[in-house]
Amino acid sequence: MESNKPKEEKQEVMFRHTAGQANRFNTYFDAYFTRVMGRGNYGGSAVGECYETASRIVDGDFQSIIDAFEVTAKRVEAIGWDCLKKGHKVSARDAFLRAVTYWGATTNYAKPTDPILRSSYERERACFREAAKLFDPQIEIVNIPYENGRTMPGYFIPGGPNGEKRPTVLVLGGGDSALEELYGVVPVGAQRRGYNVLMFEIPGQKAMFFDYPDLFFRHDAEVPIRYVVDYILSRPEVDSGKIALIGASFGGYFGPRAAAFEKRLAAVIALPLFLDIGAMFVEVIGLDPTKPYPRDLESRLDMSNTAVRTLAESDVRMRAG
Repeated sequence: MESNKPKEEKQEVMFRHTAGQANRFNTYFDAYFTRVMGRGNYGGSAVGECYETASRIVDGDFQSIIDAFEVTAKRVEAIGWDCLKKGHKVSARDAFLRAVTYWGATTNYAKPTDPILRSSYERERACFREAAKLFDPQIEIVNIPYENGRTMPGYFIPGGPNGEKRPTVLVLGGGDSALEELYGVVPVGAQRRGYNVLMFEIPGQKAMFFDYPDLFFRHDAEVPIRYVVDYILSRPEVDSGKIALIGASFGGYFGPRAAAFEKRLAAVIALPLFLDIGAMFVEVIGLDPTKPYPRDLESRLDMSNTAVRTLAESDVRMRAG
């Protein structure tokens, strides 16, 4: 006798359904969908908007998730502009912050050659900068001096009234995050607790890569972070003895490296993905991390697995040297 119990759909190994996931998709899509939903903690997304977007996504179809979030990003950004035109500044700011997240989500599965990578980031940045003007006090756009006349982008968020020296948190993101996306991860909570916050990027990360495509991630992360510490110490509202660095995702590897050399940091909080990210990537694509493999592995990979395909087609902005 046949059972009426529905068959379970196959789930990708890297992201099995757990209580911490949205459980909306069976593929790697669920990880990024959960990431977008998580931005809602500080106003970076809305549950209804996320699930409406999900209703237009075909699980495992890369183009469908790009298209779905682009539609949502355009609609929510338009709400922001409409509210601003009518003088509703708080509603405008909130809509722009959500649009930042949705524009960023359009790039998660785009190929390195897809023009949407840059066009969406430009919209993401523009929306955040519109929102930044609508805070009181405003979020300040900063350019941190770097080598050979270059600058590193950042945003300074004051923790209180002008003239007060306060502890300061430096916030560094990961390999695929955008600078503006960081706002809903650490800065809001830190500012509410009286900390100044400096969100910034180092060479190889998204905004810097678009501005300076000849610069890449470097192993000696203490060098660019030294420039960041130099800059933050130049600000009168910063307590020089109370500077902490928080590195999230790939930034969780850069942080400890920088702290080993940069002694002006009073604390470091590392939030990496895994202890050994190289081995993790190799295991995800179905290979043994203890064995050597040739560089041309595409014929061996299961490209129907969205986690494998995402890694295989990702825009890697890192070079040895």
